[in-house]
Amino acid sequence: DGRQVARDAFLAGNDLMILDNFVSSGDPDQTTTLLKTLDFFTQKYKEDPAFAEKLDLSVHRILQLKFKLYQTFNLSNVLPRLENLAIIGQSSSVNFEVAKSAVTLISPSKNDLATLIPHSPELKERILFITDALQARECAQCNPMDVVPVNALESAVIKLYGQQAGEQIQENNLISYSFQDLEKWIKDPNSEPDLGIDLKSSDWVVFQAQGRIQVH
Repeated sequence: DGRQVARDAFLAGNDLMILDNFVSSGDPDQTTTLLKTLDFFTQKYKEDPAFAEKLDLSVHRILQLKFKLYQTFNLSNVLPRLENLAIIGQSSSVNFEVAKSAVTLISPSKNDLATLIPHSPELKERILFITDALQARECAQCNPMDVVPVNALESAVIKLYGQQAGEQIQENNLISYSFQDLEKWIKDPNSEPDLGIDLKSSDWVVFQAQGRIQVH
């Protein structure tokens, strides 16, 4: 349900959302889902004072930043210059880095984590990450770039808990594979022998999935 996805993303702290390929199950097209989502937000704003206050604060932050950039809200200030059209798509690496850094935990909530995961990994425990590594293009002519690299979660854990951040994990105890590696190993264990060994020797196996997982 696109309405619930947009609401959860907003409540998680996002002031702006790019809704691309945004179609709810049962809706004929993206426009239908977008209109339903806007109507849903409008209704929530009228009925829920807490939601309305959060939305007002979000709009206020956006307007503050726009005013800081332009001082006056004139359309001419934000229209792109024709000569700048040639550089569209040239900042792909920056855009993707921003997108990866903006990942927000929506579910489960931080309050539920203590119940679902009663204790965190210990220093000497091995952690295996299986990542749904995907690539995407910003435009038809742009080169494909990693949306989520195979080692994205491993890198995030090292950044947050590694040698430079309290040394709560040992970096040589972390290893990453892709869903494609896992699929190849399931079909033929001899094709990815190291994955089988690492699965057996790991204390934690963490899956990062882009969408629904089908198990056959």
